[in-house]
Amino acid sequence: MQTQARKLTSFDIKFLTKDLNEKLKNARIQKIFSFTKDKKKKHETEIHLLLHIPKQGTHRLTIGSDRFFLTKKPVIHDENSSNFALYLRKYLKSKKIITLKQHNFDRVVIIEFENNFLVCEIFGKGNILFLDKSEKILGLLTNKIWKQRILKRGEKYIYPPKSKNIFDLELNEFETLLKRNSKKIIVFLSENLCLGSQYANIICNLANIEKTCICCKLEKTQLKSIFLQIRNLINSKEHPFVVEMQDKNQNKVITDYYPVDVSFIEKKRYCKNFIEATELYYVQEYKRLEETKQQTTKNKSIEKEKRILENQRKNKEKIEAKINKINSIINIIIQNYEKLEIILKQIAEKNKADNDRKIIENIDLKTKEVLFNINETKFKLSLNKTIEQNLFFYYDERRKNKEKLKRLEIIQKHQLKKASIENLKILKQAKTNPEEKKQWYERFHWFFTANKLLAIGGKNAKQNEEVIKKYAKDNDLIFHCDIAGSPFVVLKSSVYKENIKKTDLDETAVFTAVYSRAWKIGVGAIDVYWVQKNQVTKKAPSGQYIGTGSFMIYGKKNIITAVLEFAIGFVFDKLIFGPVGAIQSQTNKYVVIEPGDICKEKLAKQIKQELGKKLNKAELQKFNQINVNLIQNNIPQSKGELKKI
Repeated sequence: MQTQARKLTSFDIKFLTKDLNEKLKNARIQKIFSFTKDKKKKHETEIHLLLHIPKQGTHRLTIGSDRFFLTKKPVIHDENSSNFALYLRKYLKSKKIITLKQHNFDRVVIIEFENNFLVCEIFGKGNILFLDKSEKILGLLTNKIWKQRILKRGEKYIYPPKSKNIFDLELNEFETLLKRNSKKIIVFLSENLCLGSQYANIICNLANIEKTCICCKLEKTQLKSIFLQIRNLINSKEHPFVVEMQDKNQNKVITDYYPVDVSFIEKKRYCKNFIEATELYYVQEYKRLEETKQQTTKNKSIEKEKRILENQRKNKEKIEAKINKINSIINIIIQNYEKLEIILKQIAEKNKADNDRKIIENIDLKTKEVLFNINETKFKLSLNKTIEQNLFFYYDERRKNKEKLKRLEIIQKHQLKKASIENLKILKQAKTNPEEKKQWYERFHWFFTANKLLAIGGKNAKQNEEVIKKYAKDNDLIFHCDIAGSPFVVLKSSVYKENIKKTDLDETAVFTAVYSRAWKIGVGAIDVYWVQKNQVTKKAPSGQYIGTGSFMIYGKKNIITAVLEFAIGFVFDKLIFGPVGAIQSQTNKYVVIEPGDICKEKLAKQIKQELGKKLNKAELQKFNQINVNLIQNNIPQSKGELKKI
């Protein structure tokens, strides 16, 4: 399941606005809402336009910093809309949409009404602006000021700098642009040509060009190949589809969407139009948010019921303890009846009280009360009452507390009936099956060496950036392959540097190689290098650019040739994954995989079957409860095969 939503590209918006313009012509605004997922990021506030489309009913057009989609389904929104949403509601209610279009080839959508424009900037942190016919800004979501642009109420709206339109691009112009550019080709296509990372990756794959190649160093045949794939992309017939996968709970999840067919992408689900494709992708996020909100409400209800029941239990214990104490006092008074009666008379007559100091702790002449301590039980008797009257007082106190206890038990029964059965089940389950807390490193690729040193590697460019910048400390070792798609791996040796062994280096090198592109292309072995933390930097040579997840390495590289093998073992009722040596140090019940052509879905089933053969009856019972998806999700890349041991 994606953690961050895929952003609309200029290419997506071209197809989407064409479809929406046809569908929303003459649609009228019914109401306007806002939605802010994170209250700390108010600039990311979405605006939801509730529209009535003739003969099609009510729809919701959602506009955000990274999204623009139409749906008939109910979508979560704020209970109290923002001031800007209320402002738009005031001036746009019942207004009819005239046209909806993309501005140039930018991520800017213009919705035209009879007397106004709504300009939606779907890039960066996003913005929504309400203009009059002269393009003067009447209201906007966020004020912004640049050197060349001022977005502020009362100012004339200035469009963002014009982007290069790939639909108008000629080969000669394309070649000239690349020869003058020192960026990586993937960056140039994504940023300069506004294709976004999705389509930039597709073009590089189809043209068989490494994404890290520098534009100005590309050969003419490579330039033509890239340009040909761009032309093929823009000339493709519209055939929208979404990419549908299964998450760890076997639920279907839409992970991406495209307006045109892409041959090598798998798990496709075709849609009738691009409006439906974007809807399927984005609506699922709101469904999850709604479920989270409902679960939060349910959890609060459970916690409230839990607190009430706990307080009632404590009160019951207090009352029962008080009744037991009163019973003890009554028994002591009865057992010492005559003695206590004499003492009370003597004190009242101010006579011979000193003879009984062993059981008298205090005499309060103001309140006329005597504090006794007999058999470590303290109690008070009044000098103004006879011994019978004092005894009756304690009988009466016991009666009152017993009545209080009965009332509390009635309230408890009522509370248990009131508490939902489902909530009580969840409370019971939470007590009997507490979830294991995940460790911080489990977000990354990770394993422990045979020498118990932790190694972590990034799953993508963003995580590569994180493991180096946040988690790599002085004296940690950094591993990498000289191949596109290699992770940066940090061997956490800063605390145990004196204990680093050759096996730690070899195992981490294998781990790095396994999660690199070398596995995908079927290489049996590859050179991996390791360096010190101070050799890794973001500082690039003059004129060069270093993208997210990439770093410059300076100084000597220590080379290790790593054989691509990966082990899956079972120990202490858990699956473990890592280089063969690391797994062997923990268990002899494991299988080994290597690069191959078997898809990971099928391979995961084979692994579970073969590993199950190595387990005893008790282990097998636990092992069979493990979902095969856990194995599938930990197979490097997308395919492989079992190695015969």
